[in-house]
Amino acid sequence: ASQVGYSRWNDPKQGTKYGRWYAELVGESYYGQNGVAYCAIFASWVFAQAGAKCAGLPGAYCPSMLAIAKRSGATVPVGSATAGDVVYFDWGSDGDSDHVGIVVENRGSYLVTIEGNTSSNSSGSQTNGGVVARKERPYSQVCGVVRPSYTESSGATSAALDVDGSIGPLTVMEWQRQCGTTVDGVISGQI
Repeated sequence: ASQVGYSRWNDPKQGTKYGRWYAELVGESYYGQNGVAYCAIFASWVFAQAGAKCAGLPGAYCPSMLAIAKRSGATVPVGSATAGDVVYFDWGSDGDSDHVGIVVENRGSYLVTIEGNTSSNSSGSQTNGGVVARKERPYSQVCGVVRPSYTESSGATSAALDVDGSIGPLTVMEWQRQCGTTVDGVISGQI
């Protein structure tokens, strides 16, 4: 909630503070540049700041993040969404996730969320508006709700090691963190 009001248009540096963080995390400078959509990166940043785990996070591409969460069995029905859940939206009713936010409250037929890279009102771009805002979204726009694993005792499985859906740099970095070796995203001579 402390990030509501952040605007990429007012950030004096290249890109967004979330994109710069993600670029450093994954070692890809692209994410720290201007014009990079950051809704997924914002959600990833929030969870990293909280030290919480959620299937599909960290990530930068909503469709693959939601696919990872579905494969891990972390999705719940929209009617069961609760504060702290990650929610994916489908603007075109085509089955593809276009945007992501974090649930603040479930009001029965719609969710109150906090989202990165949206518009502060309904007339601006909902997917690439450039600000962090509190929004109200009807259930009909939701294509997936993911329940995070807020405690280690909440049933962590081997899927917790699968961060990016493949043996990519995010998964390797998670393996390295859990093994206590150098965290660089590269499979090399760690002992």
